[in-house]
Amino acid sequence: MSYKKYITKLCPNCGNQGSLTIWEDDMNRYLNGANAQDAFPDLLPPMREQIMSGIHPQCWNKIFKDNDE
Repeated sequence: MSYKKYITKLCPNCGNQGSLTIWEDDMNRYLNGANAQDAFPDLLPPMREQIMSGIHPQCWNKIFKDNDE
């Protein structure tokens, strides 16, 4: 297995692009239809969200900072 740098979509909140270095096999599982939580079991949920939507963890925290339950 090898790591590969993945460039994420533009963040809909700030407009910036991000990147993550993840296992190539994990990305292949995701691209072949696996759910993010199954394809990337070692990533924290904010990092999986960045892969799926482009929203950076910092932007996610800003958007939802007032929604503590």
